[in-house]
Amino acid sequence: MELSEREKITKERIEKELRGEPTGFDILVETKNRNIAAVCQLMRKNPDITRSEICKKLKISMRSASRYLAEVYVILREEGFIPLGERQLLEKEERVKEMERIRKKFPNLPEKEIAKKLGISSKTLYGYKEKVGTNI
Repeated sequence: MELSEREKITKERIEKELRGEPTGFDILVETKNRNIAAVCQLMRKNPDITRSEICKKLKISMRSASRYLAEVYVILREEGFIPLGERQLLEKEERVKEMERIRKKFPNLPEKEIAKKLGISSKTLYGYKEKVGTNI
């Protein structure tokens, strides 16, 4: 009895698996693990690296970079790493708190001076005011 083409391919895969040779799935997993390790290394060297820079360096798609980054963030968070977006958000929240402290300490201080003390522009200060709903 002659085997169909599909049956031949299946038989070859099973024989490879039984011999301990890497199959297509093994190669995919190995590639994924290698890319995750490479993304980890890039993030450790430059925590501010962008997704598009990772894509270019590793020659992977934006979607793959996103998937790898999701796993890398879990690994790096265990080491105390905080991703750029989260760091920026924390810095912004700290500036808003500082803005409120300055306003309480110096109630008549002009907005321009508050912005100067915070090291931000008046436009940024205006954005913070809207964010926290305060009337400085």
